[in-house]
Amino acid sequence: MNHYPGENLLAVADDATSLGLELFERQPFHYSEFDLPATDGLFFHMHYVMELGIVTEGAMERIFPDRRGTLRKGDTWLTSLLEPHWWRVSQRGTRIAVFHFLPEFLATLHFAEAPDLKLMAPFTVSPSARPHATARSRKLFLGLAARLRSLPRNAFSPVRQHLLLMECLVSLQEGWTPPRNLQGEVSFGRLTSAFKLVFDTPRYLPTVAAAKACGLSRNRFHQLFLQAMGLSFSQFALRYRLNNAARELHQTGDPVKAIAERWGFADVCHFHRIFSEIYHCFPAVYREGRGRLQMPATFQS
Repeated sequence: MNHYPGENLLAVADDATSLGLELFERQPFHYSEFDLPATDGLFFHMHYVMELGIVTEGAMERIFPDRRGTLRKGDTWLTSLLEPHWWRVSQRGTRIAVFHFLPEFLATLHFAEAPDLKLMAPFTVSPSARPHATARSRKLFLGLAARLRSLPRNAFSPVRQHLLLMECLVSLQEGWTPPRNLQGEVSFGRLTSAFKLVFDTPRYLPTVAAAKACGLSRNRFHQLFLQAMGLSFSQFALRYRLNNAARELHQTGDPVKAIAERWGFADVCHFHRIFSEIYHCFPAVYREGRGRLQMPATFQS
């Protein structure tokens, strides 16, 4: 288990993202705790790793494109694959417990005792439709966070963290009614070639190329990818390139044009437009603000 002060939250999540698929074999998930100082600033983030968080002290605001709310002690949140989101700490002394994990890790988990349990399901629906802690379950989640905090540091710690992560995910789904249009689970293995293609090709990839790599028709591939991951392949591929470009804006002093070209955006004007649609600011502003951004106008009070 790791504990970090709040100012390192963005850096830690970026580091986890940069590890990519290596986490699948070496460490498919990462657990951390953060002390977050109260601030008026609003932070933006988007990362490849998925996220399950618990507020263990204080309060914070979490903002998604279709949901905005204040989370208090015992409340939980889920963040899906490359999903734009904002957060702000609204109370002094706020502390959170966070699991970051790869979608491959979650999508390949199955339980023979409960074949209908789809741990990936809550991450493939819109934020407003996802399960969350209730008045009854908040105490349970706080207890799980306390157990994680008290784990001894030894060779078995990752296994115990794994078991407690499963307990968190299963507990969230108890009493949750998925949307009626939520279809059955798709085998992640059928999409592996498409993911590898994106990771190996830092440029625009048409959906038909990914479909061909998976041996599927374009329409069938689009349907399966959307069903499995909660966003289309074209959205995933674009956000993946933007996410890497944004990380380089933070970590290097390279010109914006060079970063854009490195991630397949030959037209820097086009890169500025696409970047601002997701991050709600231009690349140079993002580099200067280091994640502190204005929220979309639809969320401003």
